[in-house]
Amino acid sequence: MAPEVKVSPEQWKVAVINGFDPAALDINRQGKAQAIAEGAYHAYEGVLHAVENDDSFVLVHEDSLFQGVTGDLQPQHVQDLYMRHPHHLLLVLENFNVSFDKEVERVQDENQEVEKIAHYTLQTTATWAMFDSTGLLLDRSTITRQEPYDSRTVISGLLAIGPSYANAIETVNALSHQIGAAYWSRLYPRSGTFTRTLYTNSALSPAVLLMHQRHWDEAIEHLQPLTTSESKSLSGKAAHNLAVAYEQKGKLEEAKKWAVFAKARGAKLANQLLLMYK
Repeated sequence: MAPEVKVSPEQWKVAVINGFDPAALDINRQGKAQAIAEGAYHAYEGVLHAVENDDSFVLVHEDSLFQGVTGDLQPQHVQDLYMRHPHHLLLVLENFNVSFDKEVERVQDENQEVEKIAHYTLQTTATWAMFDSTGLLLDRSTITRQEPYDSRTVISGLLAIGPSYANAIETVNALSHQIGAAYWSRLYPRSGTFTRTLYTNSALSPAVLLMHQRHWDEAIEHLQPLTTSESKSLSGKAAHNLAVAYEQKGKLEEAKKWAVFAKARGAKLANQLLLMYK
């Protein structure tokens, strides 16, 4: 985790701008270009929601695509923005990327035959910069979120065909939203806050987005049917996220019930919840 960013209690007016333009990238793969564009927007939205839900700060200006500056913002650019929209802190999304990391595992069966399996991890990365109203750079950090995405058999003599970026966009968006929230959580001092780790995959992504937006009832409605899935892994992960949603609504007995269910279905993160619910 990147170091925390110290701000003073007097620095409470916040401006957030998206300084990353995906259209400027030279990417031939349309699916990846779309994944980057949507992911960057969800990272930007993630930090906006974090600011709006933080009682220690007030969002005074936002710009979803900041125009007119090539490269890093300079102090004069920040000061010019301050004249139009007075603020104490300016947070800028500077860069964003999506990639699949691959790891090949050799598996030997009972007949001593070796099969190669390619495991793909989806990774989203965003670089943020924070300035004070004079243009002084307070922090520049890169935040990454990743999720195991897919496993495929490698055909003998050939490389495994990797996953489609276009098909991964829902997961990209959920991870990207987490990146925005994760950056903002590093500021201190602040009013009391806590974080919970959520499971994310293609089935859980819609509910995760709702949870980051604090739409607890809608998230619960989406998660409950998934807890009856024939997949033990999916039902356990859904139950873990459901426990967190109920916890946020103040229904601790219901949260504990689902955490116990999640643990029984093999969701390891549920152990942390049960320790907190004692």
